[in-house]
Amino acid sequence: MPRAGIRPEDRSTGGLFTFEEGNGEIVNATVCNHSIPGFDPSCVFKLSIQRLDANWNPTADEPIDEFLNVGSVTKFHPGNAKSSDDNSDALEFGGAADCGDQDEAEGTCLLSLTGKGPNDSQNLKFKAKINIFADSCLAHGVKPGLFNGYAPNLIGMKAHFTQMMLPKSADSQAKRDPSCLIVGSGGQVAGGKIAQYPNAQTGGTGNGTTAGASGSAPAAKGKAGTKGATPTPTTPPAAPPSDDISNIALQMLALISASSAGTTLTRQKLGSKMVVLLAKNQIPNAKLRPVQDLLKNDEWFVENVKSELGWTVEGDEVTIPAA
Repeated sequence: MPRAGIRPEDRSTGGLFTFEEGNGEIVNATVCNHSIPGFDPSCVFKLSIQRLDANWNPTADEPIDEFLNVGSVTKFHPGNAKSSDDNSDALEFGGAADCGDQDEAEGTCLLSLTGKGPNDSQNLKFKAKINIFADSCLAHGVKPGLFNGYAPNLIGMKAHFTQMMLPKSADSQAKRDPSCLIVGSGGQVAGGKIAQYPNAQTGGTGNGTTAGASGSAPAAKGKAGTKGATPTPTTPPAAPPSDDISNIALQMLALISASSAGTTLTRQKLGSKMVVLLAKNQIPNAKLRPVQDLLKNDEWFVENVKSELGWTVEGDEVTIPAA
């Protein structure tokens, strides 16, 4: 069966909260397999959210990964679609672009064994969390077409997020009540706000909301020096070449080198910093994944950070020389 969507008409009837209520921007979005101790592995949407201040400027916090459950890996897998419109034969369940059922396998889109989307039960205890999240976005003017199962469609959205509490199963052993990330306020969809629609809706790289869309206002422009905002490098790099992924990656790494001089970071931490910088520098959507993939390419990464930036690489850690 082919790709599956999460629009209302795509659903069937048959995540773990980490982002505290407040403003945030989705800076990366993928579909992956994720396991929580004590539970069977699931296919989820992984949204990396950068916390924003009251003026919608990034804070110094690291992005937080939210995992929104889709369903069992026996029915859903991540797939590697090249674009939102990619419906090639390789995206069949079990096809060449199927990422499989291994834990932490990651792709750009959702594949379904049956062709049906995630469970859309009226009982919130059984309804897929990605559907709950999608409904809150739709209520605030996000276009239904963005929920066709291609995760990067959500990148660039700035919204006020909250936590909706969900019913707890009688046999649940969880230490905290279940919840689901939504666009809203005080645990409800009502009162929520989208300050900037996803890049795929605006047709750009995150410069305002879509004209005529309801339920939101343009993002406010913050003042320089806002408390908690990530400092801007004194000498920003030149605009990255339009078609040179390697140069974009190196320029973003140079920014990290300047802001994190004299520190040791894990590759995972480095990847999180890269996600934030790609969003802040408004790198086009089509280049986000290729740049991030370079960081996972050991040969390219080790050679370039040593020769171009003077970093030391030891296993999963990098040491950035002091300025």
